[in-house]
Amino acid sequence: MAYHEIVWKPDYEIGIPEIDNQHKKLITIANKFLKAKYEGKAPEVLKQTFVDLIDYTKYHFQAEESTMQNASYRFTNEHKEQHKKLIDQIVKVLDRLKSGSINAVEDLAGLLKEWLLDHVIKEDKKFGELLHR
Repeated sequence: MAYHEIVWKPDYEIGIPEIDNQHKKLITIANKFLKAKYEGKAPEVLKQTFVDLIDYTKYHFQAEESTMQNASYRFTNEHKEQHKKLIDQIVKVLDRLKSGSINAVEDLAGLLKEWLLDHVIKEDKKFGELLHR
C-alpha cells in the first residue's frame, strides 16, 4: 500500500488561528505516523508516534473545548462527546497495537484520515463560522 500524506488545504481552516495551527500540527504528527508505518519502522517507533498523537490530540481537544465554552457555543457538549468517542477509539487501537495487532496500524491510518478531515471540515468549521458571525 502506498503512503499518502494528509495535505493541509485552505478549505480546512475554521478561521481561528490557534485552532487552525493545532489542526496543522495534528496533521503533521499523523503524517509522521503514516510515514513510519509505510516505511516499516519498528513497532516501538509507531507506538511512540501514536502516543505523541494521543497526547497532542488531548491537548488540542481541551483548547478547542475551552474556546467553545468561552464563546458560549451551544453545541459544546455534543462536540465534547465527539472528542471523547474519538479518544476512546484511538485508545482501543493503541491497545491493539501494543498487543501486536498488525491490523491496528491500518485501522489507525484510516481513523486518522477520516477524523482529521471529516471532523475538522464538518464539525469544527461550524464552530468557526458561528464565531465569525
